[in-house]
Amino acid sequence: SNTRPVSIGGDHSITGGIIQGLANGVLTKGEKICFLHLDAHTDVFTTVDHFLGAQKSAAHWGAYLPDQDYGSRGAVFVPFFAVEKAATIAATLMFARRANCIPLMVSTQVTPRGYKIKFYPPMADFADKEDEAALTDLNQRIEQMVLEQPESYLWMHKRFKTRPQGEPSLYQ
Repeated sequence: SNTRPVSIGGDHSITGGIIQGLANGVLTKGEKICFLHLDAHTDVFTTVDHFLGAQKSAAHWGAYLPDQDYGSRGAVFVPFFAVEKAATIAATLMFARRANCIPLMVSTQVTPRGYKIKFYPPMADFADKEDEAALTDLNQRIEQMVLEQPESYLWMHKRFKTRPQGEPSLYQ
């Protein structure tokens, strides 16, 4: 009750049963839930609907990269690091509102023994904030994650290529 399941796996004999039990309502007694599942083989879960309503789309519902520059359509210009007006896609906010769920930030980090997955505190009030405040908060959280291991961040993807109307490129 009042929990959010997290399933981490790669063996379909274990994780498949968890996903099917949650998706079919067996484990939740029919109550709607949000859950996070990490598995390299989500293609086998064909009875799990996408959280925005697409049928049989389980291969794409688990991860979203909010720090990419997808252009000005659907973007809000809010601070990111030292750039005061960084195009920040509002889709994360839209997903949280439409799915009525609480976003959870996840990152992978390099360790001396390989990689680890790090989960950050849930963003409980994210969807309740005004767009600009929510996306500023999102960018601040991403900044904190990047600063934990800046050498692992994808700096070359031109995060700041989209500028507000009339403002010069930052890459000239």
